[in-house]
Amino acid sequence: MELTAIVKMLERTLYGTRSERLRSDKPSDEQIAFVFDEIATGVAAIEAELAKAGGKDDKPQRAPRPRKEFGAHLERVEIVSSPRWLLVANAWRRF
Repeated sequence: MELTAIVKMLERTLYGTRSERLRSDKPSDEQIAFVFDEIATGVAAIEAELAKAGGKDDKPQRAPRPRKEFGAHLERVEIVSSPRWLLVANAWRRF
């Protein structure tokens, strides 16, 4: 059974509405311990797969490519716009 399915089943059993609950009574401590054991086993298996897969991609990371510049024939124009509230504040200072 998938790990997510086990967790969903546990949540539904513990916190679901009465119609969603799988059993009429609360699960026993043994059942909850079993579910947590299954979850721990699943997490350990996933971590082992990740550790195993992590060893394959040990290539050194390539340096980023430099950005291309604009052509020399293009005109450079710098426009500085100030916020409107600053213009209004300066207008009030004149009075």
